Amino acid sequence: MRNPRFRQIYQLWTDDQDIRGRYGPAALQEAGTTADMPTALGTSMEKAMVQKYLEMTPDWDPLVYINPDVNTFKTQDRILWGGFAGLPTKAEGAAYADIGFPREEKAQYSLATRGGLVYITREMIKNDDMSMLRDLPNRIAAGARNQLNKFVFGLLVGNAAGGAINTDTTYDAKVIYHADHLNLATGALDYSTFVAARRQLQNQKNFGVSTLMNDSGGISNSDTAVTVVSTTGIRAGDYIQIEAEIIKVAAITSATVLDITGGRAALGTSAAAHADATRVYQLADPIPLRTIYAVVPYELEATLAAILGSDLVPGSANNDINFLNMEVRAGRIKHLAVPSIYLGADLNNWYLAAPAAEIVSLELAFMDNRREPELLVQDAPTEGLVWTNDQITYKARHEYGGKAVDYRG
Repeated sequence: MRNPRFRQIYQLWTDDQDIRGRYGPAALQEAGTTADMPTALGTSMEKAMVQKYLEMTPDWDPLVYINPDVNTFKTQDRILWGGFAGLPTKAEGAAYADIGFPREEKAQYSLATRGGLVYITREMIKNDDMSMLRDLPNRIAAGARNQLNKFVFGLLVGNAAGGAINTDTTYDAKVIYHADHLNLATGALDYSTFVAARRQLQNQKNFGVSTLMNDSGGISNSDTAVTVVSTTGIRAGDYIQIEAEIIKVAAITSATVLDITGGRAALGTSAAAHADATRVYQLADPIPLRTIYAVVPYELEATLAAILGSDLVPGSANNDINFLNMEVRAGRIKHLAVPSIYLGADLNNWYLAAPAAEIVSLELAFMDNRREPELLVQDAPTEGLVWTNDQITYKARHEYGGKAVDYRG
């Protein structure tokens, strides 16, 4: 039969000429044990859905590390640890110094099931709604991809948990974009704010050894020494970070005292008071970032294009060369404009992010590494709603989870 209609396909398969919702004598005589009309239709629908889903290349793909090894709904632990600030010089005949061990941090997430039911009714077959049925796999695929896009970009903007923008927390119990993380700015998108934000991202560093302040009453914004639990691994000339302030260590006074004379407010940070028991991080090697992605809502796409696309600095009266444009041409800056609904529906916020190949900040995992959604037919398609409602039930299912595991990217 050439170009058969859906109603004709159903009748040929089931021998149900009057569309009564039951198999006819011919279909029963030839019935096997491996397939029936609902299962065959479900199989073809799933194949069409998966094909359409795979055609929808995700915008976020370069920003996300996909963990291929998750096969349970149990909580997943992502262990993060930094680097070493360097190796100290050893005098002849002297013992090697203890350089400590970088502090470990742990981010956690778990997978969740997302899905719903789809019904094929007797009325649809009677009305021969072939065009709608053909489009159904496409619509399910688009819906699944849209839900996944919202989830992944929610990781980026800090609202994957369902709250407002920047309410998700990271391993230190602070929101992702925080002054102490040196990754938060408040300026509208323009040339100077873009340059400043890029510098913030480029200046992020691995953490080395870590200790706690042990100064009763804390320190003021002008103190020149800080007492800590241990100075093991910290050397003169190292940089430490206490909350949002970076400090250069002038000398190690004792096993528990750091001399910070002349080192306050280093690397563009501001001096501040710090309370006792605040964590102190030694800063190790910079995180090497060759590529940075600028993520903006469509409403800021033209602004971003003006900043990155011109040979000269936008608005400059001195014919200054726009080095950002040079970085774009070299492939070191890439822009990504997405619907604002993916970015928490905010039309003004903009983000810079490192690719997962250079630092894993966003992690995503699918159950058994199955990245595509599934379309399943009910186990007993001749029972249940087929009898009571004249319909066949299909279930769409997609299982994944993730976390913004490291704010530094």
